[in-house]
Formats: sequence, structure tokens, C-alpha cells
Amino acid sequence: MSPRRNEIADALRTRLIAMMRAGALTPGERLPSTRDLGRQFDADPRVIQAAYRLLEKEGLVQLRPRSGIYAAQPSLPDDKLANAREWIVETIAQGLERDIPATRLPQLIRESLTRRPFHAVTIATTVDQNDGMCRELREDFGLRTSCIAVESLGPGSDDILRSADVIVTTEMHGKRISRLAKEFGKPVVVISIRNDLVGMVWRQLLREPIYVVMADRRFIQILARFFSNTPGAHNIRPLVIDEDDLAQIPADALVYITHSARQQIGRRKVAGRIIPTARIFSPACTREILDLVVRANAESGRHSP
Repeated sequence: MSPRRNEIADALRTRLIAMMRAGALTPGERLPSTRDLGRQFDADPRVIQAAYRLLEKEGLVQLRPRSGIYAAQPSLPDDKLANAREWIVETIAQGLERDIPATRLPQLIRESLTRRPFHAVTIATTVDQNDGMCRELREDFGLRTSCIAVESLGPGSDDILRSADVIVTTEMHGKRISRLAKEFGKPVVVISIRNDLVGMVWRQLLREPIYVVMADRRFIQILARFFSNTPGAHNIRPLVIDEDDLAQIPADALVYITHSARQQIGRRKVAGRIIPTARIFSPACTREILDLVVRANAESGRHSP
């Protein structure tokens, strides 16, 4: 199997499912051509075609000769095992090549992530950013998390920083926090955002007005910088919890609610088509975090009796 083909297929699958969930993609809608995606991924169009064929087997796309590629799945795939079958087979096969029996692999992965507690401390400007990073670190990596607002850094936050196994921050504060992490002898991960959040998914979403509900008004400026060069950015309608009236959201509008805002809203209903909270860490950041976690757990295993 081609690693490049599989990598592109994974990226396209993530985009398509996110767009379907958000209501930004409907069955029968035409998808980018192999040539267009080839330029985007810096890959041979034949590799893109092979990636599309994988998705066609999963029922996500339809390849029509001399016509193009179209979205084909009216409902989202629920059977993760079935859709990940080829990847699972390849992972087990690679384990066997390293003398890891298939029956031992799940336990090895679990030990690599959970043998010892791992504490991540996030540092950002807004509560929306901090809560979003903490949510992803907890739910996707199983880490214990704490967060610090940038303006709160000082003697009062030193104990939290000393307890950290890794400090996670945004690109805006990368240089400052990297210097601080060095003082405490801690590794730092400066988060970069997944390209597809600004790419195919949000470009599609921003074809119409989208209401972004947040907890911290300063997050409006973060959004403005993030989408400054994205077509359709003028369609973003920011609303701040407890400051703006959420009743102004039309019943058929697209709505994105940050994790912090969701917690404050609680059981209150919000009108519109709610977009699921997206993963934000880029693949490079994900690997960097996993490398730290796995190395720490491996070191713990060597020192255990």
C-alpha cells in the first residue's frame, strides 16, 4: 500500500465527514478534481485518484467516468471498525514485522499511553483557546490538564508549571512561553492548526453566514487574524455568551459553539445547525505530543520494578 495514498485518503475522509456533519456538503455535490487536490497536497494526481478510490469503497464518494468525483454518502459512517479496517490490518502487520504479536499490540499501546499520569498545562490568551486545547488533550490523548491565562503568569502560577510534563501554547505566545518553559526545564509544544480547518471545510462553511458563539470577547480578534486571508471571512457572525442575544440566530443558520461557550450554555437550546467541535491540532503537533507521552511512559516502564 502507498503511505502517501493512505495519508491523503485520511485527510480527505476527515474533511468530508466534518463537512457532512456541518451540513456544508450534500450527496451528489461535486468534489475537487484530482488535479486541484494534487496541487493542494503536492502529489501526483494518480495518487489522489487512488485515495479517492479508497473512499469510494467506504461509500463516501462516487467516481463518475468523464464527469468527476461526487459526495455519495447521505449518512455518516457509524462503524469505525469497518471504516478503519485497512488501517488496522496495516498497523497489526507492521507490529508483527517488529516481533509484536497481534494479541499483545492493544496492551502495548495502552501501556504506552497510560502507564504513568501525564500532565499538560496550556497557556493562551482566551478561555476559549485554553478550554479547547484542554478538551482535545483530555479526550484525544487521555492527559490530565490545567490551563493558565497569559495575563495570569507569575509567581502564582509557578507551582502549576512545575507540575507539568509538557506546556502547550499558541503560536502567538510561542517565543515567550518557550523561554519560560526552558526556565522550568519543561518541553513545550507550540500548536499549529490543522490546514483543513481553514481549507476545504471552512471554505465551504463560509459560503453562507456562520454564527460563532464564544465565552471571551477577545476570541473575536483571534478569529479575525486566523481567517484574515480566507474567502468568505466576512460571513463570520461572532456572539459572546451573556453579552449578545443568542435569540438572533436564525433557525437554519450554521452555528459553531466553542467548548467554553458550550459549558456556559448548559442545557439551554441554541437555534441553528450546530457544527460539531473540531479537532484543531495539526498532524505534526499530534505526533509531537504523542512522542512525549510515549517516551515518558517507556521511561517509566524501564524504572518500574
